[in-house]
Amino acid sequence: MNLPKNTIFFLSIIGLVVVLLFLVLTGVLPGLRNPRVETVTFTFWSTEPEAVWKTTLEKMAQSLPAVKINYAQKPESTFRQELVEAQASLRGPDFWIMPGNLLQKDSEKITPVPLEILNPANLQDAYVDGVSQEITFDHRVWGIPITFSTLALYTNTTLLNSAGIVAPPTDWNEFKEATKFLTQRDERGKIIQSGAALGLSSNVFAAPELFLSLLWQQGGEVITDGKVVLEEGVLSGTERFAPAESALQFLAEFSNPALPQGGWLPVFGNSEDEFAQERVAMIIGDEKTQQRLLEKNPRLQFKITPLPQPRDARNKVLFGTTRVLVISRIAANQGRLWPFIQALSQPNAIQNYLTATISLSPRRDLIGVARQDVRLRAFADQILVARSWPDQDPQRTRPVFKEMIEQVGSGRQTALQAVHQAQQKLRLIYGTQ
Repeated sequence: MNLPKNTIFFLSIIGLVVVLLFLVLTGVLPGLRNPRVETVTFTFWSTEPEAVWKTTLEKMAQSLPAVKINYAQKPESTFRQELVEAQASLRGPDFWIMPGNLLQKDSEKITPVPLEILNPANLQDAYVDGVSQEITFDHRVWGIPITFSTLALYTNTTLLNSAGIVAPPTDWNEFKEATKFLTQRDERGKIIQSGAALGLSSNVFAAPELFLSLLWQQGGEVITDGKVVLEEGVLSGTERFAPAESALQFLAEFSNPALPQGGWLPVFGNSEDEFAQERVAMIIGDEKTQQRLLEKNPRLQFKITPLPQPRDARNKVLFGTTRVLVISRIAANQGRLWPFIQALSQPNAIQNYLTATISLSPRRDLIGVARQDVRLRAFADQILVARSWPDQDPQRTRPVFKEMIEQVGSGRQTALQAVHQAQQKLRLIYGTQ
């Protein structure tokens, strides 16, 4: 039977389509097959044990199997030096975790976050306000925030109960009065139990950060518009007073043995050790303090409550600091690495790490989760009022604050003298007049 030419042509086309479809479905031709994604390997440095990242990285491996991670734990004491040496030889890590307050100093080592992933505008939408002062400069965000640390009040439950104090103090007036009741002396006047570990920096955890909290609570600043203003006064009603001097004088009361609240002395050990041995009733600590205390004394009974604020304070504030994930400026395949870092910081990925390390995320959508964890509740309750400051070189500025606190707390300088001296040193660091 002779078929019309147009019918033969039509049948030939159908036959060709069938053959092509068969070859595609059997994999002979690429067609609908998923394109092969080349596996990339990135090196990740941190100061933490690999175990705390294990579950999080396993989850990432399931969702992004073409990305492999080589994890390396580095000692905190030598981390920055190893990083400098590794980058100099072009063999450093592709990404790492670092304190947010070191970003400006180390900005030449890292690359800013692409604007489509995180920019100053959506940073404020997704994260608490306190992160921006540390990680935003030159109109860019320089790292992905993963944790945010603040200070809280640790109180020994047994010692407060014995002194008849019903609840931990919530403002500094209550704190001072509680300290008077909790400080005990023997018949010769020797202090046998300190009420609170405050007033010095040599044996007090996070003394500079506590000073900054008190400074800000009284309306003071360290630097404004690039100018050091530590010793400048502020108006309170019709009177002018110096917040930095006031903060130092307040702290020094707790290391002055002539005062009823002055029970903290230079001869004591560090505040965490003394608290673990139940020789001081109240200390200031961060989220990790509780783990260290229980390692030293598993039977220790204590409460963690938000850092005290001034009585009747309209605007609460305290010090906070960020830790961020950053990418090396010389890292290859950054187009693959940034989406991985972004995914790593999402709630479903990062929560296992936060739980394992007793860490608080600065993500707004995770504050509610942290409030359900008794270990983090006090810190989560105050995270929205925590702030940092544009500290360009904390390795140089922090010793200035420590010396200032110690000089006043030990009685070697007046607050006026110590603040003026600190002001001059900070001006040298910042190169301002």
